[in-house]
This record gives sequence, structure tokens and C-alpha cells, in this order.
Amino acid sequence: MTEVVKATQGLSDQILSQANRYKDNHPHKTLALSLARIAAEDATPANSSLEALLNDRPMPVDHITPIIFATAQYADTQAGVSRDFGAMTSEEWGKYLSDLFHANDPVIMRVLRERNVQSFILRRYFPAKILARMAFGDAPINALDVGCSLNLGLQAVSKDQGGEMFPGLNVQDIPQEAYSGRVNVSSGLGIDLHEPDVDWITSCIWPDHESEKDLIRQTYEKLNGQNPNIIFRRISALELDKYPELKERFDLIIASGMLYQLTPEEEKIFLQQIGQVAKPKAWFLATDYPKGVSYKQPFSYTTWAQQVIDTKFNEQLEFIKADDPFTTVVKPGKDFVAIEGRK
Repeated sequence: MTEVVKATQGLSDQILSQANRYKDNHPHKTLALSLARIAAEDATPANSSLEALLNDRPMPVDHITPIIFATAQYADTQAGVSRDFGAMTSEEWGKYLSDLFHANDPVIMRVLRERNVQSFILRRYFPAKILARMAFGDAPINALDVGCSLNLGLQAVSKDQGGEMFPGLNVQDIPQEAYSGRVNVSSGLGIDLHEPDVDWITSCIWPDHESEKDLIRQTYEKLNGQNPNIIFRRISALELDKYPELKERFDLIIASGMLYQLTPEEEKIFLQQIGQVAKPKAWFLATDYPKGVSYKQPFSYTTWAQQVIDTKFNEQLEFIKADDPFTTVVKPGKDFVAIEGRK
């Protein structure tokens, strides 16, 4: 995980370093260049507001630009304003940010202090559909989705018959019988730190993936509330032991795109918590970035499966590989065949 930073004299250089990861005119870079200039200023209202934000809420330097971009889009959505943030120059961003920080709007500042960048990519739940069919067949299961975002993943898993609930998916070398048929989710729980908010989720999308916004809204309209046995609760994944009704409750536990956000100590606590809410024989499925990956290196987005036996985790099995974080092309991992032998 990237080092957490507060406002420091070297903050401008750190933001510039992040900006140089991107091509010229990419909105991430133009915004980062403006933020770097503000960070280098001395005692201006914008500089003071940025410092106050980062002192109140230390965060990895590579999270600063995305959270500000998402907040800007969210503020416009809530105000009914349509602005093309993707086309703004660094100078236009500079003026926008100076006005934003100078106004010190309490609603916007609260979003900056409290919200995390969130994503929702429905295709990431396709591996859960496969695992559930392979491990449980038609048997009823209790499922937990940790960091559920819009809480639609389990809805799709329970409604899908043969991959049709995951549009844009290109399945390669996985036999259709592995994912044919419904998953009998008799009870499902999605947990997250924030209530499902489709406006916030779409605000977190960069302009070069604009089509994902429409897909998310269409998915929300189609799936929200379809299975009334799947509910949402606002619960921290690090505090599951505070809820005795969840102890040894779940057959299948899913964590999609969240582990990389945890520190090593938080990940240790998280896995301990998962062991407590898993049934004596359960499956844990995690889809995430590979550890230690560099943005300059090509990588596959990996789904790992682990059996949980009496709170203890068996070895990680490489279940599914995807060619990109949007999980458009999926292939079997090297341990795919081993899953069926461990029902």
C-alpha cells in the first residue's frame, strides 16, 4: 500500500510524481498538476484548505487526485450541473480548485473528509457465480459481500442463469457447465462503510471510461431489490465480531477490489473477522490487484479462492484470471480444476 501522507513541504513533488504516470492532457494529470501548484503555494486560501484536509485525513498520495476529481463530479451531479471535467486544462482546474477551496462549502468538504473512492464493476462477480455453482450446486447458501458498493453483486449472482447478467464479458476456456444454472442465495448480506449511492459511484469514474456510468445506472435499475433476501447493512469489515448474529453464518464470502486498500495489519484483522463469520466449512473469494504490482508492468486481475475450515484458511487457489481491472476477458487460473475436488 502507498505511504500515507499529510500536508508537508514535499507534497507538491509527490503529487507531481503521480502526475507523470499519465499522458499529457489526461484529466488525472491536468488535475494533479494544478494540485501540485496549490500544494507549493504559501499561505493562500486554497493551499490552507488543502493542508487542513490532509492533516484531518491523511491518505496515500495517489488517492488525493481521484478523491478530488470524484468530489467535483459529485458536487455537479447533486447541483444538477453538467461540466466536462475531462476536457478542463490545468489552468482551468487551478481556478476551479481555488474557488472550491476558497468557498469552503461544508457539504463538499464533508465529502472530501469522509468519502472513499469506490468502484462497482459487475463483471467482477462472475467468478463468484462460477465458484458458487462448482462448490454448492443447487444447495441454498448464505453469502456475504464485503465492500459491496451498490450491493448488486449478489443480486446478479442469484439471478444469473448462464452469464447473461454480466454484460461485456468474454469467457475463454471455461466450460459453460461450470457457470450454468442459478445460485440459490437464500440469504445474502452486503456490507460497506457507506450507504449505496449510485451518484457517488458514477462520480468516481474517469472520463476515459464514461460508458461504465450508463452501465452502472442500467444495472442498478434492473437489479436493485430483485432478491428481497439480499440486504445491506452499514458495517465495517474490521468489526464483524461486534455482531454476534453473524457468527458462523456464511457459506460464501466475497471481497472484490478492497484488500489492496488495507494495511498489512488491517488485512490480518480482516481475515480474522472473516474466519469468525464463516461457517465451519466455507469458501472465501477475493478479487484484487496482485501485490507489489507496478503501474508500468502488465498484470492480470486475479481471483483467489480459499476454503475456510473451522476459522482456519487453507492455501490460496488461483481460480480466475482477468486481463484488466474491468474484468472483460476471463480465463481459468492455474488451480481452477482443483476447486471442484474440494466441495
